[in-house]
Amino acid sequence: MKSYVTILTLLVVVLAHANSDQILGSVVTVGNNANACSYTSLTDAINLSNSDEIRVASDKIYEEHIVINDGNTQNLIIRGGYENCTAAGLGIGNGSRAIIEGVNSQQLQPMISIAGNSQQKTVELRHLIIRNGQASGILSASWVDLTLNNVYIGNHKERGLSLSGGNQLVNLQNVNVVLNQRSGLLCTGSQNIVNINNNSRFAYNDSLSSGGGISVLNSCEVNADSSVTIEFNDAMLNGGGVYAASAAHVNLNGTLIQSNTTDDNNQNNSGGGIYATNGGTIVNAPNVKLLNNEAPRGAAMAVTDQAVLTANAVNIPANLCLTIGRCVQIIGNTSPDPSLVGNGAGFFVDDQASIYLAHAYMQGNNARFGALGVVQNDAYANIEGSIMIKNGNNQATYVLETGTGGILDLRDVTIADNESILTQLNTGGDGLIFVQSSIIQNPKGGLTASNGGNSLSFNIECSIISEAQSFGSLPSGVIIDDADFINPDDNNYHIKPTSPAVDFCEGIALINTGYDIDLENRGYDDPNVVDNGLNTHNDAGADEYRWDNDLIFMDGFNNN
Repeated sequence: MKSYVTILTLLVVVLAHANSDQILGSVVTVGNNANACSYTSLTDAINLSNSDEIRVASDKIYEEHIVINDGNTQNLIIRGGYENCTAAGLGIGNGSRAIIEGVNSQQLQPMISIAGNSQQKTVELRHLIIRNGQASGILSASWVDLTLNNVYIGNHKERGLSLSGGNQLVNLQNVNVVLNQRSGLLCTGSQNIVNINNNSRFAYNDSLSSGGGISVLNSCEVNADSSVTIEFNDAMLNGGGVYAASAAHVNLNGTLIQSNTTDDNNQNNSGGGIYATNGGTIVNAPNVKLLNNEAPRGAAMAVTDQAVLTANAVNIPANLCLTIGRCVQIIGNTSPDPSLVGNGAGFFVDDQASIYLAHAYMQGNNARFGALGVVQNDAYANIEGSIMIKNGNNQATYVLETGTGGILDLRDVTIADNESILTQLNTGGDGLIFVQSSIIQNPKGGLTASNGGNSLSFNIECSIISEAQSFGSLPSGVIIDDADFINPDDNNYHIKPTSPAVDFCEGIALINTGYDIDLENRGYDDPNVVDNGLNTHNDAGADEYRWDNDLIFMDGFNNN
């Protein structure tokens, strides 16, 4: 009987360990009970134990500044989530997070510092709350592989998480970075990579300069996936949500960026959602969602000084488009006071920068000048297979505008039901606008385009528009007609099979991406439309009507 009890006890302990989130290696415990715990101080456990894993009980609050360096560890896990040291020793977690609290003093030290570059080390922080520091929450400048899992970093007087110098690979999983000053995350340095996933969130962080939520500088690389949210952050200057500069590389794969702001006291402040600047800076944002951000210029995104931004639809296992037809969303972004100031609420592209938008759904954006978008000072914007509807208001001058040297290249787009005082499209100075295989409809009246006095600044072909006054005589291949959308009142801008846009253009010469806003192949030859001998299989506008797939939309189904 004694042997049976012993075996049963061992089995229970083994199962408890198997069900815990355990890493093999020597283990010590830290907590309130000096008799049951290996240590009562995290600092002592790190400096004295030489342990691989420190399990932290939630029965006390740890008011400590913690330093992890080459001298006290090569591989270290600090793991909270235990009721007391007895449970910690057995590896029985209770879902709690141990609290590391800022010391109420004048010591401006990070709550956790990771230092040293003489050897590579691995550090994992799990199930922790790191809060109320007088400086940064975590400061790392080391040669380290760093993982944060189920960690809260909040209410610090400086940055939540600061990564500078060193050689760092950082993985953030289920990490909340909130209510910090001087940005939630700073990453700077060419040997640093940050991967953010598993429902991580950057929210309510403020910056006295640029980069409220995330600031990426000096060739650092940051990758975020579709489970990540960047919201309600604010920057005094540029980049309320994300700031990328000095050859930074940022990949926002389906990331939600919403309700971020820049200070509205300066009309030059830009990029409520995203701000990218400087040559070599690249932002890739497939399936990104930019919602309700605010800034005087480029409320959703601003791209300047030779930076490059790409946002397009993808639908692969690693980055699924959850709403076909709205894979990329740019919705409800505004200037602080659209009646007075503001340039390009959806996008502002300046000073030799460039953007590429494909399969984007853009609605309800508003600024005083260029309600949806502005491209100026030798910048370039290419927009394909996208819908631009219901942007602007009765105080906006234009919907899309180019300034000095700016080029706006529109292909296979649908522009409809936008509101502006003057025209839908405007070229100022020597800016250029090209329109191919598109639909521009404005049933409320108003002109399609104005050209700033330069007859060569606006070029349109193979398109369907709603008025001719803008052009005097219609360009070849352009017609005035009703595009025959299914249900504009319900934001359904798919075309009916009776639309004149069906098989309207010669697709081979005009199409670039190869598929429409619903990710359906372009160039579909509708058997119900008589060809005119010019291989006109490409539909005008963002939607390629396919009688074999699109009949469902005729019954009122859409992507709302």
